[in-house]
Amino acid sequence: MKTIYTAQVTATGGRHGRITSSDNILQHDLALVDGLGKPDHKVGTNPEQLFAAAYAACFETSLRAVADHLNIRVTESFVEAFVSLQKDNDGFHLGVSLHVRLPGVDHAIAQAVMKKAHEVCPYSRAIRNNVVVEMKLIQGE
Repeated sequence: MKTIYTAQVTATGGRHGRITSSDNILQHDLALVDGLGKPDHKVGTNPEQLFAAAYAACFETSLRAVADHLNIRVTESFVEAFVSLQKDNDGFHLGVSLHVRLPGVDHAIAQAVMKKAHEVCPYSRAIRNNVVVEMKLIQGE
């Protein structure tokens, strides 16, 4: 497999710490959320938000690529990713729900594009058979 791009991010301090990319473009404090102990009283993001942001961006890019490949005109597309930290007897797990909007695209066609995007999106492929991903097509503008 040929590597096209590698991102490098350093985390220090765990969920109470900070993340910084090697090019310093991404620099964020991390903060503990409710449910994982005493929440921090500082402003910061968390791994679930970061994963949701990355997955939403990647999936939206895949939607557009699939639509373009199928000659389907998409002027706007929106992906809202919900990433949940879940716990059972085996430990912690992630749950994902993707809400997709493709304004102006026929519902059946939008469903097909969404399904195909899920097949080709690198994030979907990376977590396939390990994380349950629910997808929902949201109608309307």
